[in-house]
Parts: sequence; C-alpha cells; structure tokens
Amino acid sequence: MEGPAAAVEPGAATTAEGTTTTAEDAAGETDVEGPAAAVEPGAPATAERTTTTAEDAAARASTALDTLKKNDIGEFMSIHAPPAGVCQALAATIVLLAGISTCIPLKGNGKVACDLNWDKVKGLILGGMSHEFVPLLRTVKQRIDDGNMPAVNFEEVRPYLRSDDFDPKILALRSRGASQLCSFVVNMVLYYDLRKGEGADDFANAAEDVDPRLASLQAAPDAADATQT
Repeated sequence: MEGPAAAVEPGAATTAEGTTTTAEDAAGETDVEGPAAAVEPGAPATAERTTTTAEDAAARASTALDTLKKNDIGEFMSIHAPPAGVCQALAATIVLLAGISTCIPLKGNGKVACDLNWDKVKGLILGGMSHEFVPLLRTVKQRIDDGNMPAVNFEEVRPYLRSDDFDPKILALRSRGASQLCSFVVNMVLYYDLRKGEGADDFANAAEDVDPRLASLQAAPDAADATQT
C-alpha cells in the first residue's frame, strides 16, 4: 500500500513522472544557459541602426538635390535683398565645396578666402560654378565615404547650422531653392558625423559629435515636401 503523498511546495510544478520541481530548481536550470543566451546591449543591432541612420541622412540629401530645379537656382538672380537664412543656405554649400571647386578662393589653411555675402555667393553659383555646382554637390557623399572631403569644411559650416533660420521648413516659405540646399547641407553634415561614429560601442557614442540642433533637424520633413506660400 502506498504511503501518504509527499507535500508539494506552493508554486511547484509536477512532472509526468510525478517528480516535483520547485521554483528554485527551475531558476537554477535557467541559470545554466543564462550567460550564453544573453545579448549584450548595443551589440550588432545598434551598429546596424547607426548605419541605417547615416544612410537615411544621405537619402534625404539626395532627395533635396533631385528635387532642386534649374528655376529654383535661377530665382536667386532676381533676389536683391534675401530673406533671413537664404544667403546662409547658399554660403553653406560654398563652404562644403571649398577645396573641391577651383572657383572658390582659399586661404593657406583651406578655409574660404572671401566674404560670402549675397553678391559673392550669387556670383559663384550663377557664374563660374553654374555648370558644376549641383554635380559637385552630388560628389560630397562619395568623397566622405572615400575620406577625401576636407575636414575643415565641416568645421567651418557648423556656425551656419546653428542659426534659427537655417531650417528647411522655415526656408521653404522664403525660397524653395534655399530650402533644398539647406536640407542638403544639414543631412550631409549629419551623414558625415554619423559615419565618423561608426564602430563606436553604442549609438549614443556614435552620434555624440552631432550638434543637438543638427540632430533635431533630421526628423524634419524633406524640403521638397514643404509647401511654399
């Protein structure tokens, strides 16, 4: 005759063979494979996210140029007193192309050697650089990838990006062409910063050099989607 059944601890599980497994036993079994199964925070998935973010910025920059029409650039000729931010958007593109276009005068340290006022930037973009302006802008991403972009250009362009008027959404209400160029500059600088950070331990470290204002602008709609009034 079988004896009285053994007492079962509250919360314990009974196997098919009638063996009782306590919660502590189950926890112990889980711990055996715990360390091997654990995924460290910020492992390969984070690196992939960093790359995706950089490529997203590059795609936005490409879209800005794809939707930039000849008439958008031509309109600059008729503007005698540009609204706030318009001259800065054009000047920023000149700064990015310093050392790339032979039309841009340089100092010995590689910085632009002239005052980028409205007449000067118009003269460069609509004059000597008229046939190479957009094609050269299209080479910026590849130059970044190849390590052939002058680092000083990215240092010199940052003051423009910190202006409240340097925003594609704001400039879309003032000049469509300036809005597109602003979007291009914002996203190319963001792309450059994120590419520099690839291989960092986590996404936060990868993007630590991104200017806070610049980072906030990456979520802005493409200038091409903004409506002009």
